[in-house]
Amino acid sequence: MSESSDIEDMEMLDGLDDLSSLDDELEGEDAVLKERVSSSPKKRKGRPRNGVNEQRLSEVVRLYFLEKMSMRQVADIVGVSHMSVYRMLSDPDLELLI
Repeated sequence: MSESSDIEDMEMLDGLDDLSSLDDELEGEDAVLKERVSSSPKKRKGRPRNGVNEQRLSEVVRLYFLEKMSMRQVADIVGVSHMSVYRMLSDPDLELLI
């Protein structure tokens, strides 16, 4: 009986060796994942801009500046919220050619 228990003990120890090699593999994968995450492009912060195209923007600019409408009136005509109109007009990349 002592021989079979010795064999079982040896098998158990072999199993533990397999687990330690598995830990080494997982640590290597963690390093790869960390590298992938750190090298991925940074996401832009803030709200995503949906539906802001040049045609809609030019309509908003024309109604607000040339027709002298309020932001709420422009929003009702264009079909967006007044905050969307505000964001369109306050965009620092907006180049007004009036």
